[in-house]
Amino acid sequence: DSKGETLYLTPPSGSALSSSSFTYPLQRAGYTYGLHPNRSGLFYLDTPTPGQANQSSEILTGILDEIVISPAGGLHEGPVTIEINTTDPIAQVYFTTDYSDPTPGQSMVYSAPFEVTSTQVIRAAAFRSGYVPSPIATRNYLIDPDEKLKTLPLLTFTMDPEDLMGETGIRGTDGEGNPNAIKRGPAWERPVAIQYTDFDHPENSFSINGGIRMHGNDSQRVGGQPSFRLYFRDEYGPNNLEQLFIPESDYQKFDALVIRGGHQDNRNPFIQDELSRRLFKDMGQASSVGTFTHVMLNGHYFGYYNPVERYNVAFFQQKFDSDSDWDVLRNRTLGEGSAEPFDELFAFVRNNDLSDPNNYREASNRLDLVNFCDYLLLNVYGSTWDWPGNNVTISHEAKSGGKVRYHVWDAEGSFGQRAEVTGDTTQIELLDGSSEESNLFLGLIKNPSFTRLFASRFREHFYEDGPLTDSHIVERFLGLRKEVLGAIPNFVPVVSFAWTPSRRHYMIAHLYQHGLIQEVSKPVTGFPPFSQTPPSEPNDSPLASDADRNGRVDSRDLDRFVEDFRVRNNKEVFGSYVRDASGWRVWCLPVGEGVRGIAFADLDRDNRPDLLSVNGNYGYLQIQKNLGGTFSKPDFAWAGMGALAIA
Repeated sequence: DSKGETLYLTPPSGSALSSSSFTYPLQRAGYTYGLHPNRSGLFYLDTPTPGQANQSSEILTGILDEIVISPAGGLHEGPVTIEINTTDPIAQVYFTTDYSDPTPGQSMVYSAPFEVTSTQVIRAAAFRSGYVPSPIATRNYLIDPDEKLKTLPLLTFTMDPEDLMGETGIRGTDGEGNPNAIKRGPAWERPVAIQYTDFDHPENSFSINGGIRMHGNDSQRVGGQPSFRLYFRDEYGPNNLEQLFIPESDYQKFDALVIRGGHQDNRNPFIQDELSRRLFKDMGQASSVGTFTHVMLNGHYFGYYNPVERYNVAFFQQKFDSDSDWDVLRNRTLGEGSAEPFDELFAFVRNNDLSDPNNYREASNRLDLVNFCDYLLLNVYGSTWDWPGNNVTISHEAKSGGKVRYHVWDAEGSFGQRAEVTGDTTQIELLDGSSEESNLFLGLIKNPSFTRLFASRFREHFYEDGPLTDSHIVERFLGLRKEVLGAIPNFVPVVSFAWTPSRRHYMIAHLYQHGLIQEVSKPVTGFPPFSQTPPSEPNDSPLASDADRNGRVDSRDLDRFVEDFRVRNNKEVFGSYVRDASGWRVWCLPVGEGVRGIAFADLDRDNRPDLLSVNGNYGYLQIQKNLGGTFSKPDFAWAGMGALAIA
């Protein structure tokens, strides 16, 4: 414990030796405390030697308190006068402005207040001979930043450049040219100063020190948006972040966070993984949720990100009000605890006939069946890509009677990102699949008790006011759109226009066909009647002045999309013309060849399409905007490439 603790040395009998117990004082990372090799007595030592005799190049008799840099970091209008104070009048303060750790002889000496006139990072620490240096204090001053940076809260990370890009840096390469980003574990965690600036609610802003690692398999890909992981421990400062940081969370106490870059959905609309996790929480299940921020690292803008709760022991202890240990399996790899409960469950279901009531009862003692049904229903509805063979997080409370539970993670490849709205995910991934989840499902459906439970959970979630009704999904989607619209002005409404209107009907047909639900109406082909479309955005939405009257999409998004496309691409291959006979304006955009698809949007609910997009599989996308003409409703509609470009 960095705050100090008492150490007792005991013989095998268990009786404490009074002469061999003493209280450790305040500790500091990189230093230790104990018997000096050349002096009698206890001192701070500058060379930690785990498992070996103590060593030290000098005698350190004390530890310096943290210095104070004022004013606080964050948003400022105009120049700022910086003042740095230390409680030790003899100590010398050194500071840097190049993100590096301050050190005597290499950094600037602080002697008097100074002025900062543009966005700047100040890092400072106090030093005194014979003392452990103070912790490094870091402040990020955002002076008159670009207005675009204010469209979301801002997370700024500051760390020594060597810890970032050096041979042992988390984004550097080792001596053999291998990327460090793929390396895992505590050895690849580095100190980082974190500052959160909430431009709309300054009272929620904060600064804290922690540890940072790379996260995910995409972190080393060229051109990818890297993801990060943050840890809060007492070796850096507070061992938890206790701030109003993630409004959707039931708890505002985090020992770890994942700063998601998006991977399969890292540009637009960027919200599908967050949507899936929030819907899973709405279904009554334990689910990680997050928020949205811009991220800057050592002064460089990295993009907009999705900071989320990390599935770990602390998360599950909070969610289930538990003081037990937890086993956590992430993507088939053990994260914490033991893999034994998961392996035993999978083996039991593989090797036993669950049509036998006794075997089914035993399976239900090991697996939370309600949780498993809900998990399958959500992923089948969203046609989650790279699932369930991958992107699976499973937990187990390590106590008698503890059950295995599933949790949504890495679901950005959902809601049409990688699948057609007509796809039979139940058949492809569960009935014909080879994953452990497929084996569980195939074993469980042999027992009518499970199929009744599955149908009951379907009814619970897909009807009345259930969390997977079209209206609730679109409400959640629009809420997320509202959060990020300032950062993503040409927001793609793929969920509300290309997925929700018809996915439910195809899913019902598939479940009915496979005997998993009964007594349902056959789905209509194509889009449902407009009377069945989800409700509009609330009237108090700030988007109302820039939206069609139903509030579901900005009618000018198409024009913005086309103009952005025209600017980014060769104008010679970009065509625009008016079909006078039909009253439609048509744009032809060169795109990669893809599946034949068609989608439309009725923005003003007059039962006539206002936007129509067609991908004819010839490498061109045709987008049409209604100027007053008429157009017959298409016979089919799915989320082809056209659907991703209509707004």
